[in-house]
Parts: sequence; C-alpha cells; structure tokens
Amino acid sequence: MVRFANYKYHGRNINNLGDHVQIMTIDYLYAEMGIDLSEIVYIDVNELSVYDGPPVLLPVSLPLVNYCEHGVAGMFSSKITPVFFGLTMPKEEILPEEVDYYRQHQPVGCRDEQAYATMCKYGIDAYLGGCLTVTLPKREPAPDQQTKIFIVDVPPKLKPYIPPEIAENAVWDTHIYLDYLENPTQKAREQYQRYRQEAALVITGLLHASVPCMAYGIPVILARDVLSYRFGWLEALLPIYTEKEYGHINWSPKPVELEQHKALVKRLFQKRMMQEDAGEEIKRMHQFYMSRQHKPYVNDVFLELQQFIDETWIDHNAPYTYAVWGLTQMAELTVHYIDKHYPNAKLTHVYDKRPGLTLHGFAAISPENIAKYPDETVFVTTVSAAEFAQNYFQEIGKNPQKYKVLRIIR
Repeated sequence: MVRFANYKYHGRNINNLGDHVQIMTIDYLYAEMGIDLSEIVYIDVNELSVYDGPPVLLPVSLPLVNYCEHGVAGMFSSKITPVFFGLTMPKEEILPEEVDYYRQHQPVGCRDEQAYATMCKYGIDAYLGGCLTVTLPKREPAPDQQTKIFIVDVPPKLKPYIPPEIAENAVWDTHIYLDYLENPTQKAREQYQRYRQEAALVITGLLHASVPCMAYGIPVILARDVLSYRFGWLEALLPIYTEKEYGHINWSPKPVELEQHKALVKRLFQKRMMQEDAGEEIKRMHQFYMSRQHKPYVNDVFLELQQFIDETWIDHNAPYTYAVWGLTQMAELTVHYIDKHYPNAKLTHVYDKRPGLTLHGFAAISPENIAKYPDETVFVTTVSAAEFAQNYFQEIGKNPQKYKVLRIIR
C-alpha cells in the first residue's frame, strides 16, 4: 500500500522559515483530505535519495537546489513517487536522464515560468501552478487583536519610502536565521501563528511571508528591487512593487479575496495525490496564471555571480582558470554560463567537504587546498559555506578579484 509523505528538516546553520511553511501547508492539505498526520511518512530532505521505507507519494513543492550527479533523477529513491506541484530551480538546462525522469512523472507543476519554460523546451508536459501556500486557511477577523504592522526582510532601498508612522510603530522581523535552530519547523509555526493572530499589515520582500499572509486574509505589501523569476506567477494575485515603483506604493491595501482560487488548488492537489484525472483543474490553473499582465523578470539567484564574472573577466576569449566551492545547482549554473560565454576558460577544481561527489568529471576535494592555487578564481556556490569562505579567503590573503561568495537571496 502506497502511503503519503512529507518533508522534515533537522536544525541547520542556515534556516529560512519559508521552507517550513511549505511543509506546514502540505500537512494542512493532507488534513483537508481527511488524512491523519500519524499516517504520514516524514522524510528528511537530505535523505530523499536513500529513503528505504514503505512506498510513498511525495508532493514536490520545495526548491530542488541540492546537487546530484544525475540531477533530479538521482534525488529520490525508488521508494518515492514524486508528484510535482511547485517545481522551481535556478538552472535552465537539464540532463537527458532528468528529461526521462520528469516524463515518467508528468505532468510537472511548476511554481514559476522559468521552470515551466525549461520543461516545455524539453517536451515535458507541464503547467504553471504557483505555490501551495496560497491554500492556507483564512483567519477569523479580530480587529482588537490584529493591530500590528510587521516589516519582514524588506529591501534596504525600500526603507526610506516607508511612512514614518508605519516604520516607527512596526515590528521589524526576519525569516532568515544564520544560527542553528533545534526545531525550525516549530519556530515557523509560532511565527506564522503570530501573523494570523496579530497582524494588521505585513510589508515584506519575501515570497513565503507574502503568500501565506495573503492566504490568511492579511493585507500585504510586497516590494522587491527587481522582479525575480521566483515571483512572476504571483502578479496574478498581488501587486509586486519594484524599485522604480517604491514612490507609488499603496500603504493601505485591502486583503486579497482568494477563497475560490484556494478551492481550485485544493481540488487539484487532492486529485493528483489520489492519482485521479486533474486535467480540468490543471487547465484552469495554468490559464489563470499565464493570462496575467507580465512584467520582465530576472534570475536574481545567479545575478550577482554573473555580474562579477562579466565585470572581472573583460576578455571573453582569455584562458581564465576557475573553481567552484559547493556542489549545488548554482555550481552547475555557473559552469554552464562560463562554458557558454567564456569558451577558453577552464574549470580546474571542485571544492566540497563531502567526499565522492563529482562535477564535470572533477572529483570534489577539500577547500583547504584552495591556498595552493592563488591564480584560480573561486566561486562559492553554496550559502552554507559563505561566512566560512569569506573568513578563509581573508586569512590566506586571496585577491578579492579572485573570488566571489554567493549571498543569501531573500
């Protein structure tokens, strides 16, 4: 008998509460289907490839950013049948074995248009489905309690535009924790419950602060310096203010009416998890998101690395040497970009603390070896190593023009 599964996280040195609200949403949708939480199999996100329990169906809504030598085809054990609802990924090229794997599990629901375009490019049946957190239940109005304004991880460039009467009386908060959390999912539950009970308005730059709060029926202002590919679908539901629009923000927005849309998403989820035909729901969902007025978007996840490469490597035909530190999809994206735009550049090393991993034929070696090769440019492509890498480069006196550290993209 096939069972239903969900993810679990252990505490990590970097925790984004937005990852955990997606886990909470899947639990909520299971409960709406009448499935008791005690029946759900929880699988650690770092153990998906080695899971050896009972056969399960697993909704895929978290970003697939971990690196596997065979891409998505190596991410899930044979005991896991993935059901793709919100595929999102920074890379635009996929391996032949990935194409086969996606086709085995199509239709592929994509959170963003970049993932959808990638699927279409390879002839994979796909649709634009947004994020499941849009289904979270609407709260009951309680005007005497719901009085606080929360400002959560907003872009620094937005701050001068926030009216003083809002900025001075708001709760300034974050979803990003750089320290170890014993139970980050519980931390997320507490944070989102606080929004439900106390918020009169949420101002944020985060996807998983804006969408859950919008679903709760809380007025939301979403502002980002540039429109990320990760947010494009959300334009169909909520205004997204970019930097050039900061002077025209409506600081007294109304809640978004979502109940009909939630019902559609819930039906689609239930039918696909019960392995029933959801063709009509998929068609309606896709048309709804694709018919919106489109703004241009950027791949903000890779933007800083790309700008660094283009600004420091002026001659596109020069024989640059480089290495990547951290086997992630960002490493794949970096190598692909350099191969395409700098044909004479040469990958010389792959650094990672995990032995046995390979990328483009290079076996990973310890980052401690970096000091031996001062002339190669090192791209740190994992945020988990960012702080350590920055300190290490300063310690060994590495030329700042010879490295770039990936920042957390909020």
